[in-house]
Amino acid sequence: MNIQSSIKLITLSSILALSACGSSGGSDAPVNNDLGGIWMGSALETDETTAQDSFGLISESGKAFFLTEGDLVIGSVSTADNNFSGPFTEYYSDGGFGSGTISGTFISRNSFSGAAFSDGSQTSVFSYSYNPAHSRNSSLTDISGTFSETEGAYTETYTIGMDGTITGSDTDGCIFGGAITLPDTDYNMYNVRLTASNCGDANGTYNGLAALIDNTEDNVTLAIAAEGSVYMFAGLIPRT
Repeated sequence: MNIQSSIKLITLSSILALSACGSSGGSDAPVNNDLGGIWMGSALETDETTAQDSFGLISESGKAFFLTEGDLVIGSVSTADNNFSGPFTEYYSDGGFGSGTISGTFISRNSFSGAAFSDGSQTSVFSYSYNPAHSRNSSLTDISGTFSETEGAYTETYTIGMDGTITGSDTDGCIFGGAITLPDTDYNMYNVRLTASNCGDANGTYNGLAALIDNTEDNVTLAIAAEGSVYMFAGLIPRT
């Protein structure tokens, strides 16, 4: 599946309001959650007939970000034996949001499937496969470089230094700063802390996850998702 073309990019120019729902923030230390990984699959809403392509990141501590056709799900999962469950909030590309719970079964570093529920009713089913890129080691050397994405008249660019420092900007005038850190070098998953300034209502600090994924070559796309106190963003940004 060509994730570059099949998943709609959400950029800081089109970030979604959280209606002051708050943010988890903080660090993301590994606790061997067993569902950690880079995941690719699909989700089918109960009132639809066609499943939508979906891409997700789950940290070793269970923090989860999933991007499905422009909608972003943020939540957390815990595991017991081969079962998982947890709360989530889904933020829609039109600015609305809804919350509920997910549950299902998984095979560690292989696959998982389950369903989402809201107000006691099932709202969707989903199924994902593990992307083996997650099993690569992480390092600041690997993730360093410049990543840039253009969509129409909008361009965003991020440069990650060898020390993990993030600098960047976009054509709306936003200025980005921050840092990448390594929660567990055994896995291709990074903690990201990004600050936005000169960005109007989107100014602030965002905490989340990043990973390097493949397209025509290894490690050529930065998958990133983060949340702030009022807004969030997620996207797949090619290396230049």
